[in-house]
Amino acid sequence: MRTINKEGLQGFTFGMMDGIITALGILMGLSALENRSVVLIGVLVAGLADSFANAATILMSVIISLPVLILPLRTALWISWIIGTFSLVVLGIIVADVRKMER
Repeated sequence: MRTINKEGLQGFTFGMMDGIITALGILMGLSALENRSVVLIGVLVAGLADSFANAATILMSVIISLPVLILPLRTALWISWIIGTFSLVVLGIIVADVRKMER
């Protein structure tokens, strides 16, 4: 079995965590405008800009913005927060497991 490149995995998970936090921050900030188009465009543009620094951030920005496409804005905010929080927990568990830390 191949060994996991810990530095590569840490970089990948850092990029994903950064994408989650950035996307949720932009989502909450722009949700005050109560315009789905502005929120969706804002999250995707911020995710694209952030992905130039961390490649995995665009993936999380797209995943977190999907509920905004499908659901009413208020419901989409809650679902996006649930997706973001769950993703952060899972990523934390993966990193802890790779680093052999206690959960």
